[in-house]
Amino acid sequence: MYIELMTDQSERPSYYEQNQSRIEKAKEKRSRPYIESIAEVRTKDEVIQKKQLEILKEMPDYKNLSRLLKAGLKANRVENPGNDLPDKLIIQGILFEELVKIENGLYDLSTDGSVLKQAQEKFDDLEKGKTEAGLDEQLTTLFHNPDRFNYSEISHLRNPDLSFVETDADGKTLTVVGVGEAKSSLKLDERCLLQFKYFHRNLDKVANFINSRSDCEEHGLNHFGTGEDKTFLNVNSEENFDQYLIVTSDMKIDKENPRSGFKMVGEGALSEQNAQIFEKMIKEGKIIIKKSSFSHQELEQLAAKAEQIIAHDMRIEMQEYLAEQEAV
Repeated sequence: MYIELMTDQSERPSYYEQNQSRIEKAKEKRSRPYIESIAEVRTKDEVIQKKQLEILKEMPDYKNLSRLLKAGLKANRVENPGNDLPDKLIIQGILFEELVKIENGLYDLSTDGSVLKQAQEKFDDLEKGKTEAGLDEQLTTLFHNPDRFNYSEISHLRNPDLSFVETDADGKTLTVVGVGEAKSSLKLDERCLLQFKYFHRNLDKVANFINSRSDCEEHGLNHFGTGEDKTFLNVNSEENFDQYLIVTSDMKIDKENPRSGFKMVGEGALSEQNAQIFEKMIKEGKIIIKKSSFSHQELEQLAAKAEQIIAHDMRIEMQEYLAEQEAV
């Protein structure tokens, strides 16, 4: 009897397995409303559908996502007071950035993006000299928005949504080997070109600035700055610096015919001279086009549901504000 009991216990799933199962079920449940939102326009490609599911499982629920998007919308209005883009397009842009960041974390967009990155592969990456995810994310946040670390001296620099970072064997030098920028718009404009023209120069400035600082810990960057125990931040030479432009899966643009995706008329349009520069950068591989796992239509449907929740929350906020004013 004792032996049989021991055998039965050994066959039961471990606490770790049970916990992982619960987490997976919670993720599946959380992803369902997203899948339902895009059902009518969803791709029929089963491979892409599987990638979409893995990505959406990592998203917060719609309510929390809407709060994040609302905060991003308000921040965008403060940071860009002259921007007259409709809220809908700003929300789509912020949402697309989040989807791309998750996809990059799962599939590594600097590769062909076909293989889901497992925990073991992350350990392998560390052994091969690639930086830990947390530090990589910290640097991406720094590059994308230096203001979050209260570094106003470099806040004016246009920086990327994603950074690809590797470390040397002893972990004392981190090198930015590439960047990625997510664009949800149907056409690429002058601003997009300027970002890619100056990413390398701007990151060089950020790296030099951080390497010379003695107050990094006070700003939330514990591993960087001056001192023997600190990590040196480096940027690859322009010749060995990869730049990825991540667009929706149905955007009509490719390396052979990049002009089909350029905005040539209207506000923010590329001049003929800049269109030629942009075209040359793409054709020569200085900008690498990557298609995300979501189409523009799918993105619109995901954003529309979030926009409804945001509009509802804002109406409640306004009602509460007016009620407070009346009470005063």
